[in-house]
Amino acid sequence: MRKIDVVTAFKDAVSILKLDKIKMSEIYSKKSALTWALIILVGPFVLNAILISIFSSFVAGFYIKLALLPVLSLAASSFVMALIAQFGFKTKVDYLGLFKVMAYAALPMWAMVVFMILSFAGISGGVSLFSLIMWVSWVWMVIVAYNFLMSHFRVAQKNAMIICGASVVGFMIVQSVLGRILLGGFYSVMFF
Repeated sequence: MRKIDVVTAFKDAVSILKLDKIKMSEIYSKKSALTWALIILVGPFVLNAILISIFSSFVAGFYIKLALLPVLSLAASSFVMALIAQFGFKTKVDYLGLFKVMAYAALPMWAMVVFMILSFAGISGGVSLFSLIMWVSWVWMVIVAYNFLMSHFRVAQKNAMIICGASVVGFMIVQSVLGRILLGGFYSVMFF
C-alpha cells in the first residue's frame, strides 16, 4: 500500500461523494477498487472496535460483533439494490461494482473514529454521535447509489427511487435481525 494509492482512493471517494458520475462509473468497473472499497467501508468499524477493546473493560468479542453489524448491513443493502435492479427492472448489474461505488461513498464514516478518540480523551458526546454519523453516511450512500443508477444504468427516476427504497427496507431488516442476533438487548441502545 503506497502513499499515492491512499491519496488516490481518498480523492476518488471525495469525487463520488460529490456525485461525480464519471468517477462512479470508473470505480464501478475498476477491479482494483474492491480492496479500497473494503478498507473505506470496514476500516472505521474495525478501528473503533480495536480502540474500544483497548480502552474499555468489555470483552473484545462484543466489539467485533458491534463492528460487523453495520458493515454487513451496508453490504447487504448494496446487494439488495443490485438484486432488485437486475431482477425487478431487467438491468444488468455487477454486484461487486455497485458495492464498490457505495463503499467509496462511506468515507464520512471515518469521522466515527475521531469521535471515538475524543470520547476516550474525556470529551463527552463522541459516542452519541456514532449512530448519527452512521445514519447520515448511509443516507448519503443511498443518494450516491440513486444518482449512479440513473446515470450509469439509465434507470428511470421512479425505478431508481423504488430500488433505493427497497434497499432502505432491506438495510433496516438485515440490521435489525443481525443486531438482535449479534448484540441481543444492546442493539436497541447502540443503534436507535
